[in-house]
Amino acid sequence: ARREQYRMQKQAEAMAWEERKLQKEFEREYEEEKESLRFGYIHERVNPDGWHIYAGEVFNDGVNVKKNIVIRMDFYDNKGDYLTTGRVNSEPSELAPGEKATFKIFVVNPDLKIARYEKLAAWDYEVDGP
Repeated sequence: ARREQYRMQKQAEAMAWEERKLQKEFEREYEEEKESLRFGYIHERVNPDGWHIYAGEVFNDGVNVKKNIVIRMDFYDNKGDYLTTGRVNSEPSELAPGEKATFKIFVVNPDLKIARYEKLAAWDYEVDGP
């Protein structure tokens, strides 16, 4: 009975080790692929109504197709206080490796004094609402 218990314990340890190994490999691949959406230019302009318009491009530098690409920009004032967030799907919203897409984000509140922004590109989910 002890031998069987010992054998089962060793088998469970081996399975746990293999699972940790697979998890680390997945995390490494995820980290590499996570960095594979790269921004190109982003141009900002303010239209006559005071809307801030951010137009740019994003590249798929990864090895996998990216679907439902969403661009998110968080906007801050000159004190670093958060003002608002803009989200939009890229056009096209699916990119094969080596392809690029464009996007436009509109901030339609002319009273916001935007000093800086932080940007993020993500994929495999859809934006709900405005």
